[in-house]
Amino acid sequence: MEEKYWFQSRTIIGVFVMILSQVMRYFNVDIVSHEITDIVTISMEAIGAFLAVYGRMTARKKIKMTKPGGSFNPNAEVRKAKKA
Repeated sequence: MEEKYWFQSRTIIGVFVMILSQVMRYFNVDIVSHEITDIVTISMEAIGAFLAVYGRMTARKKIKMTKPGGSFNPNAEVRKAKKA
């Protein structure tokens, strides 16, 4: 199965958008006014949820938890050795 980096996943991006909207709501971040902030955060939640579900349903590649120049996982070298 082909792999992609975790930051290329629509599912993960959608979840991050949902989390960001919750953080904005928790810290009472006002963009212009309270009403506009509510509209923006609710919209972000809806878009994030849609993107997460859509990304999961259309996923064709496995997510790898490494960055392009290195590894986030200390066990990555172990896995490489097992494949060889």
